[in-house]
Formats: sequence, C-alpha cells, structure tokens
Amino acid sequence: MSHLYISQVQTPIVVGSGATVWLDLLWNERGISSINFSSQKNPQAVNILPKKWHDLFERYWNRSSEDVAHNELINLPIDLVGTIYQQRVWDELQKIPLGKTVSYGLISEKLKSSPRAVATACKANPVVLAVPCHRVVSKSGVGGFMGAVEGDEIDIKKWLIKHEQ
Repeated sequence: MSHLYISQVQTPIVVGSGATVWLDLLWNERGISSINFSSQKNPQAVNILPKKWHDLFERYWNRSSEDVAHNELINLPIDLVGTIYQQRVWDELQKIPLGKTVSYGLISEKLKSSPRAVATACKANPVVLAVPCHRVVSKSGVGGFMGAVEGDEIDIKKWLIKHEQ
C-alpha cells in the first residue's frame, strides 16, 4: 500500500500582496504527483521530504549549480497523469532550457495545434517547475500561469522567469 504525503517548502518568492510563497508537493513512493505554489502555510503538510529533493530545491532557489539543478528538476521522479495531448505538450516544456522562454504559438506549431490548446495543457500541468510551464509566454506578454492571468500567480511566473535568467 502506498502512502501519500503532503510536504511544503518555503520559497524566497514574495508576491505583490506581501505574502511569502510556499511550494506544495503531493507525493508517494512512485514519485511526485503535484507541485504547486500557495501563499499559505498548510497545517496538514509534514516535514518529510527526501533530502535529495529538498537539497535540489534549495540549489534551485539559491541558483548554485544552475545546470545541475535544472536537469535534476526536470528529472524529478514524477507520477504524472494527463491526456496524450497534455503529455505531448509537457514533453515539449521539458525541452525549454533554463533562462529561456518560448511562446505558446511556437509550441503549437511544433505540435500542429493551437496556442490556446497549448495554454490549456499548461494550465493542467500538475507539477510546476518539474515541467516548466512558467517558461511559456504569449507573443504579447507574459501569458497566464496556474490558471490565472493576473494576481499572485503572475507575480510568481515573472519572479521565476527573472530568477532563471
């Protein structure tokens, strides 16, 4: 029987509302099934996180060994569930190098799809950072993030893009 864990890691991100941002992870022995950002400490979160993962996130936030951290982030053991189309989009996202952004349109051209369909798949991404949907932008601006087009989520996306450059 597999146990399901909820862990939380504090990030250095502070959004416009002044809230500190937390990284919420849902995981089991097979891997991580959800990585999301939140602005509240989760009282149900346990301080159990494999040291290797914790250290990886620390290196990412501190930007030491950037390439190693990036490569490990996209190779975290993830227990990812999605449609065939979503999986194709998420595979493309994992090819975007650290410090670079690409447009929804460019990915849609590669997949012979539409920018809106790519954005919908990005919105459905359950493991932000491991599948770096924050590196996908619109041709006229930053685009959406985690289902939002303004607010704290966009502050987080802008912070991540700037942090990775």
